[in-house]
Amino acid sequence: MEKQNSNSLDREELLNRVEHDEELAREILGIFQTDSAANRDSLRVAVESRNADEVRSLAHGFKGMLANLSANSASASAGSLETLGKEGKANEFAAAWQAFDNELSSVLKEVEQMLAGAIQ
Repeated sequence: MEKQNSNSLDREELLNRVEHDEELAREILGIFQTDSAANRDSLRVAVESRNADEVRSLAHGFKGMLANLSANSASASAGSLETLGKEGKANEFAAAWQAFDNELSSVLKEVEQMLAGAIQ
């Protein structure tokens, strides 16, 4: 299912946050791209092992990183997973993980495109 707005992150908002410094934006995107791979695997493992504390902690980290990138939908999805972790609702982790992982995949795809070409 394709969203009507194909942008997973708000590029203009991201550029505003870095005062239109494309080099800084690229640096931030590159760090996110690198860090997200290991964190994504760790979160998946925490979800599969139903570790509520770890899910809460890792999802909280993603929520902040994604908010900083202006990836608002993915950040909200991470927030939902964080809340489930706080509430210990392990039986709901799998569905929330799938939704978050789909959002994250879209963000990572867009980050890759932005790093390969122009930020704007």
